[in-house]
Amino acid sequence: MNFFETLKYSTKKVYDDFVATKVIWHNPSAGMIREKIIKDVLKQYMPGEIGISSGLCFDSQNKESKQLDLILYDKLFSYRIPFDENFMIFPCESVYGNIEIKTKLDINSLQLSIDNIASLKSLYREDATEFNITPKLELTIGGQRLGKKSNNYFGVIFAYESSSVETIMKNLMEVKKPNELLYMPDLIVILDKEMTIFKSNVSDKSIVLSGDFEGYIPINTKEDTFAYLVLYLLTLTYNIKLKSFPPGKLLYDTVVKEGNLKVDFGQFVSLKK
Repeated sequence: MNFFETLKYSTKKVYDDFVATKVIWHNPSAGMIREKIIKDVLKQYMPGEIGISSGLCFDSQNKESKQLDLILYDKLFSYRIPFDENFMIFPCESVYGNIEIKTKLDINSLQLSIDNIASLKSLYREDATEFNITPKLELTIGGQRLGKKSNNYFGVIFAYESSSVETIMKNLMEVKKPNELLYMPDLIVILDKEMTIFKSNVSDKSIVLSGDFEGYIPINTKEDTFAYLVLYLLTLTYNIKLKSFPPGKLLYDTVVKEGNLKVDFGQFVSLKK
């Protein structure tokens, strides 16, 4: 049995757990439990250095994301502000991307998900490349950065149920789109329809996992739909190279540059003779 074969067993459990939540009549509570189902299953398969939490993100230019359902972040080297284990605030340098969880995907929830994903993808962060060995260590030659950018955010929409796939594809054409296609979702997963909607280029008939694309194409991923989602997330987080925001710069900016601390040099004591 190979690794992908073991992933297949997760799909049935996710859907069975979702069906069990239908007895919950309070929609916010049901939504919270449904997010937790996905979070708990994904945590079993993600490497130990990847954390998953709901929360918010911000960048160095004081721009903020909308509240995001699930954020995948670097637990080892990067920074976060934990309010509890289920809600954190992150500098955008710390995160790989986000997953928006929807009970039923229609044009309204699709628009909301697109807006949330775009709010993360539009946050500014310094480029990292494949030569970033860790978020704190980058290989350079003579101080010059090597390689191409490798820290684009990803954004995924996961829906337990939806209207017909044909309707969702039509909705993708009708929704208000962000200014750049780069800010659009990278993957849309519809569990009950056993469908995964991938980015695609019709010009060369290719499926696009990351980078430029022309549109979307639905693929019947059958009973392996959730397994493909896990494999997709493992692939992206493996290839994305994060670059941590240096806390020393924040300290300098707030203490020295902005002068947040009032200093009375009349109290200075010299230790030089």
